[in-house]
Amino acid sequence: RAGVAYMRCLSSPKLDQLEEDERLAAKFSATAKHAAPASAAESSAKNTKGGGTMHRFGPPEENGDRRARFNASDGRYALAKEWTPPSGPVPFNPEGSTRVTLATLPGVKQHRCLLFNVGDALVVRNYDAASTSEPIRILCFPGTFVTCHAHRPCPASSPDARDLLLGLANGEVHCVSLRGLIREGGRGPSRTLPSGSLKFNSDGGGGCGGSAAAKSAHLANAPRCNDVAWNPGSAGGFISVHADGNVYAYLDPALDAGADPRFPPVKGDVSSVSVTPGRTEGSNPFARWHLSGA
Repeated sequence: RAGVAYMRCLSSPKLDQLEEDERLAAKFSATAKHAAPASAAESSAKNTKGGGTMHRFGPPEENGDRRARFNASDGRYALAKEWTPPSGPVPFNPEGSTRVTLATLPGVKQHRCLLFNVGDALVVRNYDAASTSEPIRILCFPGTFVTCHAHRPCPASSPDARDLLLGLANGEVHCVSLRGLIREGGRGPSRTLPSGSLKFNSDGGGGCGGSAAAKSAHLANAPRCNDVAWNPGSAGGFISVHADGNVYAYLDPALDAGADPRFPPVKGDVSSVSVTPGRTEGSNPFARWHLSGA
């Protein structure tokens, strides 16, 4: 029996899909269990204003130096959902405008996640949990800001596909698996990316840092990534838009992220439109569109 058990240990594969779904469900249920059922009066009086959820009930009260409740012409409102980074409130910074995304994880349970960026962090919350619950994952990028993100739906047959794009203020673009991000991380802030993640534009000029010329020419003034978007007509292609007027087009992220395209600096009239293909075969990004000056 001991020999059989030993052989089973050697040949056992990694967790099958069902076991992995159960582990993810445990993480989501850990946040949902803190939910306090709202009363009928609160539920019927709920309104949404701007980016927050407000309830029309109760007297005004102070929350530190901020009003948590206030009166309006159409009723009384109270702050119902709030999240503050562990280090305290983050002042507004135009280099890191907040984006909010509602994403559904591929799989049997189809858990819903609320993603938003604040400062140097991407916060992942259980969308169906109470407002007092802790985030499922906080991914940090020290020294820069998370400026944008985009999620694409993936079939249940590809649960670990890279489906989340992250753009940073230093110009970098990361392509990661949202499911892996939740599975491999704890609840506290962490800078650890899931295995299989890809990083692009790490030299600030469209390349991965392998081109010394591109690195020296661009890295000191690496333009922030203003936006990222998946190409709905492809099997995983996407683009990134940068503050210097450049738009980079990427192939299926399953391809190599280390083939440096070696894009030269834009010369001449920087306000004119130009298209430059990558100089190396199989480079990712494979093309650069220059649309305007910085």
